[in-house]
Amino acid sequence: MSDISEIFGNDFDHNEYEPTTDFAVIPPGKYKVQVDEASVQQTRSGTGHYIKLNMKVIEGEHKGMHLFDNLNIDNPSTQTVEIAKRTLSAICKALHIERCKDTAQLQDGVMIAHVKVKDDRNKIRTYSAVSGELVAAPAQQPQTEEKPSEGSQERKMPWQR
Repeated sequence: MSDISEIFGNDFDHNEYEPTTDFAVIPPGKYKVQVDEASVQQTRSGTGHYIKLNMKVIEGEHKGMHLFDNLNIDNPSTQTVEIAKRTLSAICKALHIERCKDTAQLQDGVMIAHVKVKDDRNKIRTYSAVSGELVAAPAQQPQTEEKPSEGSQERKMPWQR
């Protein structure tokens, strides 16, 4: 059956269109997101656990795009666990959850994700309530900024290409 040809009037050539994906990098900014998935997973190494968050942007130009965050809540590194607890605190404040006992409490929650881009990937700096209440960002390690060498071109972000 040639149902696609009948609808389009000819064969569909995928080369004529830019493919869509909901896992592309989005520009830095604040995005209203809804938690689609929240679950506790074991780390690959088997030495700990993390909260896996899958969120979807629900407003604006990037509506439908997915953002991800993993919070290492059980890890041999105490600093890693501390950062995860601070991030979970920001999420719970944003979602108005006083005491979080189960990841099901995070499910379908709506909040603002403060997004940055690092290594052509989205990274969430912090979370805040939809009302606009800003929540402190988790402690991060200081990072040095690399300057491009002479004669090299600056790397453009995916949405600037």
